Amino acid sequence: MGPGTTGKLTRTQSRCVALPGHVGCVRAVGASADGSIIATGSYDATVRLWDSSTGRKIGSFNVESDVGTLAMSSEGTKVIIGCNSNFVEVWEVRTGHRLVQMKGHKSFPCSSMDCSKNGKWAASASWEEVGALLWDLKAGKLERQIIPKDALSPRAVSVAFSPDSAKLAIGDAHGLFIHEVLSGELVARLEGHPGARCNFVKFLDDDIVASIDAFGDVKVQNVSQKAMLMQRRLETGAHSGAVSDDGKHVAIGGFGTVSEWNLETGSVVIEETQAHRDRQIMAVMYVPGTHTWLSCDLWGTVNLWNPLSPIAAAAPVTKTHVERIYELEEALKHRPNWAWGHDQLAREYWHQGDVVNMFRHFYAAAQADPSSNQPHKYLKEVYDGIAHYEDFRREDAADKMTDPYRPGGTVLVPELRAQIRERGRERRSELESVIRELQS
Repeated sequence: MGPGTTGKLTRTQSRCVALPGHVGCVRAVGASADGSIIATGSYDATVRLWDSSTGRKIGSFNVESDVGTLAMSSEGTKVIIGCNSNFVEVWEVRTGHRLVQMKGHKSFPCSSMDCSKNGKWAASASWEEVGALLWDLKAGKLERQIIPKDALSPRAVSVAFSPDSAKLAIGDAHGLFIHEVLSGELVARLEGHPGARCNFVKFLDDDIVASIDAFGDVKVQNVSQKAMLMQRRLETGAHSGAVSDDGKHVAIGGFGTVSEWNLETGSVVIEETQAHRDRQIMAVMYVPGTHTWLSCDLWGTVNLWNPLSPIAAAAPVTKTHVERIYELEEALKHRPNWAWGHDQLAREYWHQGDVVNMFRHFYAAAQADPSSNQPHKYLKEVYDGIAHYEDFRREDAADKMTDPYRPGGTVLVPELRAQIRERGRERRSELESVIRELQS
């Protein structure tokens, strides 16, 4: 989106190009320093590589765990992955081989990852009490923990290196902290985002840093002067966000809606509700050195946006719930212990009213999840919740059908109540038999 662009663009003008292939949630995105290569990582345990100028897939490789976050090395030859298994891994793009696996995060997977321009360091953040972790990529080991000093909580949510690789920005739930990479010393504590998560942080140059919180509050600050250069509250929630290289535009991902905003005027440039329908936007990213940005959602849909691109516009990928069930079922044939896939499939069967298959896949998810050591107890809790909900729904339907103000309503009360309660007993018996079968 170039400077001076005004007015809201349509999808055709904004050149939305779908990048197909992922089945699981995509919240891991990265790019080479020159912006020529895009990497996307998914909960389907794959990383895909794309040509940013055409949207063409140029490579992919399988990993051993759900991919929670990633970053590319500046030259685009390596991908650093934060796995949901709590490992940080370095993979070679050309061969698709893992070069090193590093352990450091203990209880929560990575929420943010960045790679320094000099190629020596990676930094990761997660929702655990360790601040940010600094990794030595050449030695293949954890270098140190960097815990924000004087923070109300040392939990880091987002991390970013400065272009000269000398500083690391750490955004947490209470502040924005700038540390020296080599010494780990605090350089500056900038104004944070009180009461909100700092979901995104980025250096626009070596001394200017931008951040976005979950309420759509964007701040641009000078590090050395500890001064606010720009602050704008956008009229939207921001589950994910990104700022362009020139600091003039911001892309926001919400629930089913992606938008781009002009920071100078606070006006919407693009707002699109069909490209991701009713799905949560898990990640957005500006491709370095370009006007292109990326949006990714819970179902694995990835869209590339560029109003200046000669690429022909494509209709957004809008999967139905039935199509979503099919692709998850197919994926689970090849990865039967995929906990997240079973969980999502259970939710899709719930949408279809198929409670029996919903139970089967919730139970499979609990069995496959290494953090769940009581799948039987979990299944019982789900059963109790669903049974209670169905009882409530049936009683509510009876109330509406037997409204005394409706013709014949009072006459039907005893008969309808008896039928509804009998159906409730049959339903409970059906569900309990499924549970007994699963537990045997």
